[in-house]
Amino acid sequence: MTTLHYFVSMLQSAVRQPWNRQQLLRRFQDELSEVPVSVSGPAWDVLTDLATDLEFYESDPQKRMAHPSYYGDEKLMSTLSVSLAELKKLGIASGETDTE
Repeated sequence: MTTLHYFVSMLQSAVRQPWNRQQLLRRFQDELSEVPVSVSGPAWDVLTDLATDLEFYESDPQKRMAHPSYYGDEKLMSTLSVSLAELKKLGIASGETDTE
């Protein structure tokens, strides 16, 4: 089974690698969706909530104009920062890749 740390590492990589961000975030969503529903807990809740929020991330400004709910990199970085901070409070994420 995939671990929490694996998903956190993927998110941290997305923060550090803007050129690969879209692909990493889609992989995060795809792989998280394959985790059995029976896996639960506060950290998993943070990750699944984030995966839902990521549905509205669009890196292309032209495509973002198609719907008012779509957001770009600035809000993405804020969203990732909040999620990683929550995971850090839960003892899952280290502070090594703060997004600020």
